[in-house]
Amino acid sequence: MRDIAKRIGLESIEEISALVALYRPGPMQFIPNYIKRKHGEEPIEYPHPALEPILKETFGVIIYQEQVMQIAQVLAALKNPAIDLVALEQDRIRGAVRTDFILSAEIIVITLGTVAAATLATRVTVLAGIAVIMTVGVYGLVAGIVKLDDAGLWLSQRPAAVARALGDAILQAAPWLMKAPIRPKER
Repeated sequence: MRDIAKRIGLESIEEISALVALYRPGPMQFIPNYIKRKHGEEPIEYPHPALEPILKETFGVIIYQEQVMQIAQVLAALKNPAIDLVALEQDRIRGAVRTDFILSAEIIVITLGTVAAATLATRVTVLAGIAVIMTVGVYGLVAGIVKLDDAGLWLSQRPAAVARALGDAILQAAPWLMKAPIRPKER
């Protein structure tokens, strides 16, 4: 796994999550494609243009079970135009929150592993501190972005042209905020 991590050149939490997801029997066969596409050595291809938002983060490689479910929903929506695409997008956001929960649990496990030899009081204090930071920081941020997205949708449906333009701009910015990479500090 370390060799693959070096070949990928991890740059964000999302890529760490992708590495863990790729390093399983099913998706493991797509590791070379993922690496080549990330580094621009292989073109990124999507089975259908409507699937690009779902597969863009993983360079066109299906590696998460949630991606399979989202693809099924989009394909059903393409087949039946009566399906509400806004509801599908809200489901996608719920999936992002679920993914954040899993990553948060992994962070807690790693943190507790570093203080495993400490006293029980120290471990409980560290766990409580991490829980507060994760709850307020991560979920507060995600909830704020979701509410911003809701406000953008509401504004985009207003009759005033300025409100619609502002709403459209917010709707375009909100997904970017959910995927902003974490970059290491420059020294």
